[in-house]
Amino acid sequence: MTVRPTVPMVIAGTTVTATEPRRRSAALPMLVRVALTIVLKITGARRLGLACFFGTTLDWQTRGFRLALLLLLYLALLLLLMLLLLHLLLALLILLLMLLLLHLLRALLILLLMLLLLHLLLALLILLLMLLLLQLLLALLILLLALLLLHLLLTLLILLLALLLLLLLVLLLLHLLLLMLLLLLLLVLLLLLLLMLLLLLTTLRMATWVLVIITLPIIRVLCQHLNTGTQTQQTNTCDTPDARFHASLTVVQMPINKTA
Repeated sequence: MTVRPTVPMVIAGTTVTATEPRRRSAALPMLVRVALTIVLKITGARRLGLACFFGTTLDWQTRGFRLALLLLLYLALLLLLMLLLLHLLLALLILLLMLLLLHLLRALLILLLMLLLLHLLLALLILLLMLLLLQLLLALLILLLALLLLHLLLTLLILLLALLLLLLLVLLLLHLLLLMLLLLLLLVLLLLLLLMLLLLLTTLRMATWVLVIITLPIIRVLCQHLNTGTQTQQTNTCDTPDARFHASLTVVQMPINKTA
């Protein structure tokens, strides 16, 4: 390997001489050589004579070096932009995922609160209905016992007053009415039991409609019986001796008023 004595180089406006080998590094790529030259230029290694070791013969004023430098800068900028875009895309994706998770968590929390409130309301409604039904059952049982005792007393009274025909008929009518009331109460108890079953099986609205449909004919029959009973009582009160006496008095007083 032969060494040339001096090779003038211009570095940062000053002329520097350094020895360089004649062997050229043709095996190195252009970009690697440009990078080595940039490193040597920045660190000032040419002044120390280290450029001879790398064998770089490029100069800052050559066109190939400038093109290679521009290409290297372009590739570096392109890589930087690609990395920046990738970073922005990843950041946007993370933000979108976080927003989606926040919305999902908010919706799940709202749904959970609504379900808890609905559960509490249903529990309170069931408790209120159970208490109401228990109170109704207790009241109906007490009324049923009272009516049974009254029925027993009326039967004893009918046996004691069997000699009197009119009172016997009245007591028999009362007895029949009480039997009807007992039957109606039994029917009401059965309807309440059916209502409880319907409340357990279906909703309250359907059960109330069924109860109304069942009880309407019974109420209609009771109204008809009550109307017939009041009509018979009115006819009986008009046929009493006191009513006839008052009617005769009004007939006698009419001509006296006219003469006066």
